Parts: sequence; structure tokens; C-alpha cells
Amino acid sequence: MRTHAILGLTIGLLALGIDAASIKHASGSHSTRQVNGEVIHKITDGLNRVVTPPGKPKLVLGQMAPKRKSRKSKSLHTSLYKQASSSYGTSTSTASAADPRITDTPGDLRAATAPKGTRNSLGMGQDPSPIALKNPNGTVSYFFPDSDFKNTALMRMSADLNEANRAPPQAIHTYGMIGTEAPDVAVWQGSQLIYTVSSTKDDKLRALTSDTDDPLGTWTSHGVITYRGQPAEGFDSHVFTHPNGKRYLLYSNHAAILIAEMSSPNTLAKKPKPIVSYVGQGGGPLSIFNCEAPATVLLPNKNGSTTVNLAFSTGDFRAADYQTRLMYQDGSLDPTVPHHWLIADEPMLRTDSSVSVYGPGSGGFFDCPSANGDANTLDAKCFAYGAFSQSSGEGNALFPTGNRRTIRVQHVDHDEHGVIEPMHVIATPVIT
Repeated sequence: MRTHAILGLTIGLLALGIDAASIKHASGSHSTRQVNGEVIHKITDGLNRVVTPPGKPKLVLGQMAPKRKSRKSKSLHTSLYKQASSSYGTSTSTASAADPRITDTPGDLRAATAPKGTRNSLGMGQDPSPIALKNPNGTVSYFFPDSDFKNTALMRMSADLNEANRAPPQAIHTYGMIGTEAPDVAVWQGSQLIYTVSSTKDDKLRALTSDTDDPLGTWTSHGVITYRGQPAEGFDSHVFTHPNGKRYLLYSNHAAILIAEMSSPNTLAKKPKPIVSYVGQGGGPLSIFNCEAPATVLLPNKNGSTTVNLAFSTGDFRAADYQTRLMYQDGSLDPTVPHHWLIADEPMLRTDSSVSVYGPGSGGFFDCPSANGDANTLDAKCFAYGAFSQSSGEGNALFPTGNRRTIRVQHVDHDEHGVIEPMHVIATPVIT
């Protein structure tokens, strides 16, 4: 995720126009820097997107899925494959989305569950991207990548999911003072992992690969990720392997989620392309709307194939209107084509004031035990994310609240088409 600095920039923001400035996030009160507003406008114009005036954010890439029916109905997303296949080869469609700034959760959603014994929250933090790995003796270890917002790529580990995010961090690589943030870990090939990390200083993405089966062991640095020698600029990187067998990099440039096929840990085979974008202003008069934090999970569907679920976050990371949205496609389709994705009409996770959970988002999927299953059997899927326990969120540099996000974990469930269904956020005791 990225947030926005206000102190010392108010006059500049008003001069540029609120949507023309985007400010990078570090952590809480850590360092931030401003992105040139003219660059953002140039990128937007080049992608044929429209920057909306203050007010309702507008979906300008992708297409909306059929509206979700009641969970009692068996016809959820019945036109998923019909729409996806019929749109193949046609021009990109532009859809009108409902206002993403939804304030509260309705009742007709999946109940929130977590692995047996989970004690939410898992402690202070943001941008979780955990991975669960089986040990030779059959036990499970949980690894949480982390950063110090200075120069270090870190990893935390515990056999206890409740303690993994609180475990002492171990350095796996030290950079210069690039402002490490938003690390992501994923399988690259076989047992080899890839660790990607963003930078608050130069806006470049960097990659590491593991040298051994132990994520706390040695790693090889591959430097900056590039396309034809030019750095891929953005943040919130995420690598995944598509059902077609190819590996892809996802990341954000504030306005959009971009995707590119990878040929090596630090090389993109194809030029990055935007596949979803909400452009405009959300929240208050000094709030800038971001589209960020991509994460994927592959789930089976009734056709015997695989559905690619891509979660991403929209809004202002500091605020209670931040939320997790979902887009998806059948694994037979090309993930780099925007109209091969459908965008769920409802958020996957959103604020629920009845349980004091605000702004849930910027997370990652991982294998986990079921609600009543054995602790060492990874037979379910979970999503880890950050959220506030206060409706005031983090505030801003002018009016900070002192509130911090905490990490929460809950199961994800899907319908017969392999599409994750909207869920209630899990109730979490307030950490004082």
C-alpha cells in the first residue's frame, strides 16, 4: 500500500489539483515522498483513462460481473464463463461501477471463520503476505515477510500462526537506504521462493530468490525488475504462477493494477499493462484514491478448470473507507487482457462498524488449516490483511490519530465457479 503526506504539501496539492498528486507511503509516521503530478497525468492519458473530479471514483478498465444474488441462490456468477469466453478478442469494455466507498457491511455475506486456535489479531503491522510451508517432519511453519522502511528485507517465522507476525525479524538481505516496504513472498519454481520488495525512495521493484529450502537461509539478490532494461516503476509487487504455467508480476502505479509476464526473477518478458483501474478521489477533501495491493489465489471450479481470483485494495490506506475488492477469470484466458477479467460488484471485505473493523485491506492469500482441522493439515485458504479498530483510521500528518493497523486472518470461501464470495470481516479484540 501507499498513503499520502499532507503536512507541508497542502498548498501544493491545491495548486496541482487533488487527483494530480500521489504521495508514497512508508509506515505510520515513517518517511513519505511526493510523486510528480504531471507524470501521473501523463500515465493516465496514455492508458486512455479519465481522471474524475472530486467525488465518485470511476471504474475504467475491466468489466463488471453480474450482480451477486442471495447466498441462498445456486446461480451465483452463472454467466462467468459465458461472458469471459464471449468477450475474448473483442475491444476492451468500459464499465460503470457502484461507488466503491461503501461504509458498512450488509448481512447477506459469508460468515467469518479462522483456523482452529487462531487468536486475532496477530499484532501490529500492514501489508501481510504470508506463506505456509510443510516441514520434512510433517509440521507447518508460517513465514511473514517484513521490512524496516529503511534498507532491509526481513522475514518472520513461527510454527504458531498466532506468533508468526510477532516473531523476531531476521534479515535476509540488506540494500542501500532505498526505503524497503510492502514485501511479498511467493513460490517461483519448485521449492524456490521469490521475494519482491518496493522502495519508497526510487519507486523501483526488486527481487530476491531463495538459495535453499529454508526461507530463513541465504537469498540471491537479482536487483531491480526491468523490461527491456528499463525499471518497472511502482509498488505493492506480487508474483504468481498462472494456470497457463507462466509467471506474472502484478503491481500498482497508484491509479491501476498492472501485469506483465516474467522471463526471470528480474526481467519482464512483456510490457506491463493495466488490467483494472479506479481513478478519482475518495473520502474527504484531502484524500487521494489508490488502486493497489494485488494478491492472487487459484481455486477449482465446477467445469474442472481453475479460477484465478485477484484481490486488490481501493481507497486511502489511512482511512476507514479502504476496502478489498475482487476480480477473477477462468484459467484458460489470457490474464494480460483487461476484458478477460470480471470484477465482482461487491467488495470482498469492507468496513463493519458492528464489530469495530475499519478499512480492511492490503493483504495476501495463503494455505491454512480449516476451522476444525488439524493444525498441520493445510486444507483451506486464508487471507491475511490489515485493519483499524477505530473509525477515525490513521488520520494524516496534520491531524494524526495515533491509531495503527493490526493484522487479521480469516478463511476465504468460494462458490461453484471458484469465485471468492464476499465475507464478513472477523471480529477482533482491540489492542491497547
